[in-house]
Amino acid sequence: MLAPAVTRKPDTPKRTTSLLTETGDAAKAKAERALLLKTLRENDWNLTATAEALRLGDSSAVIRALKALAFDEYEAARKRGAVSPANRRPKPSAE
Repeated sequence: MLAPAVTRKPDTPKRTTSLLTETGDAAKAKAERALLLKTLRENDWNLTATAEALRLGDSSAVIRALKALAFDEYEAARKRGAVSPANRRPKPSAE
């Protein structure tokens, strides 16, 4: 027995993105990048502290954001040994 013929919908053209959406997306990425780099500098490139300050899950979320928004800066900081994945802050004393 032959399988029934499958009919395909004709390919629909992709919708174009409006200039308003493109401008908003670019502004959002620019603001996120600026905040990410500012927070990293304030925390001396400590990924854990940066994740906490930005209310991200953990240091891997910071790395994902860096790769998406500021890859060149991340690679340069990593090569000069500035990136720290661990928490370098002293633990609070138990009193």
